[in-house]
Amino acid sequence: MPTPNETELDRGLRRDTILDAADRRFSHFGYGRTTFDDIAAEADLPRPALTRYFRDKDDLFRAVSQRQHDQALSTARSAMTASLPDALRAALRARVELDVPMAGPQSYSAEFGDPDGPISGEISRDFTREYLAVLAEVFAAGDARGEIRLAERQFSAADAAHLAHCAARGIAANHVDRATTHRRIEQFVTLLIAGLGTPAAGNGARRAGQATPSWADTSSV
Repeated sequence: MPTPNETELDRGLRRDTILDAADRRFSHFGYGRTTFDDIAAEADLPRPALTRYFRDKDDLFRAVSQRQHDQALSTARSAMTASLPDALRAALRARVELDVPMAGPQSYSAEFGDPDGPISGEISRDFTREYLAVLAEVFAAGDARGEIRLAERQFSAADAAHLAHCAARGIAANHVDRATTHRRIEQFVTLLIAGLGTPAAGNGARRAGQATPSWADTSSV
């Protein structure tokens, strides 16, 4: 526990220092190769200082993961009132950067966002549910403003959200460098909005009663 003579600001700064150090160690070396002592050394603090705030390495890993997911969700939410292209860019970048190995080719950053991870998997799954809801609101708002035409494309806002989320995960999985990743996000946003936009006369919307192609069936998504 924090010491009684610490102020709230002191506690917050000390906790952030520990989380920053843990983030660096876990990202560079992975959970398995990082010890509590490693994190204490990285933070330039004695080991007992860590145990005042975190029970053990698992508790610290969960805290780092939670902070990363909270920051990504906050970024996505803060852009919800922007235009559809700007809101999507911000939301997708936030999602991609949860997985992108910014620390280099040996980075273990993706461990924090592993939905099947035994330590922080629940955090990742909860984030995904909330993130998809944010994306759906972004698409619904764009549709209401006339930036896209979901009904004419036989898409729901949830369909579009799932597609964008899958694309973000795929872009992250094929990360080369930050510039390339951001360019791919931009390209995807451009293509998606164009694809969901108003169909050209005689060249777009399916006629009433016309069957939905199998590739467009999103009922199982």
